[in-house]
Amino acid sequence: VRDCLPLMFERHGQHGALCDYYFFYARLRPFINGLDAVIFEGEFDNEPVSLPGPSGAMSTLLPALDAFLGVSNSNRTLQALLDDFSESMPVAHRRFLRKIRQTVPCRDFVLAARDQAPPVVDDWSGSASAALALAAQYNRCVDVVLDFRWRHMQMVRKYVLEPAGTNDAVGTGGTAAFSYLHEHISDTEAARVSVLKEGPTTPKSVRRSPGGLCPFFAAGRGP
Repeated sequence: VRDCLPLMFERHGQHGALCDYYFFYARLRPFINGLDAVIFEGEFDNEPVSLPGPSGAMSTLLPALDAFLGVSNSNRTLQALLDDFSESMPVAHRRFLRKIRQTVPCRDFVLAARDQAPPVVDDWSGSASAALALAAQYNRCVDVVLDFRWRHMQMVRKYVLEPAGTNDAVGTGGTAAFSYLHEHISDTEAARVSVLKEGPTTPKSVRRSPGGLCPFFAAGRGP
């Protein structure tokens, strides 16, 4: 999560736009849009079918990270679309994604560790410190995914929404680009966990370590 996602934008950050925004929208994008009423002779009972264009949801990377971290989709319609797109993944990728989704997400483990730790009262020692550090590490991973989605939305704005002159433009996969990405950002933000768990003996003003809320970051270490 920490190392791979930032690489997707590394070249873009060094060299700026790698393709002119309007060239992409007006000259390239029409060739990768979906197709309607396509008939495959001898298949699908010779009934016309609709084929979506390429979509990032056809990649296994982000769905696998969401499943592992416990980022859920609050919109059932969008989830149904994601399930449809997943059929375009290689079989081995679909199998891998299915296995991750069948296991307990990382978020549940982090919450259990946090809730079972004793309340922090006077110091950051012992199991309380370890549980809070784990929650902080988890949130850092979620924040990297969130940063990726914010950057992705900015690219969609520059390459699709602004050239189209409307926020109602759809992606090449046929989804409502702007609302879909906003949904995913909100769901990713909701996956973050509260680092501190209020307990009956936890004072309203919790003593902080010299470097901030958590000694994990005070020591200059990161997840």
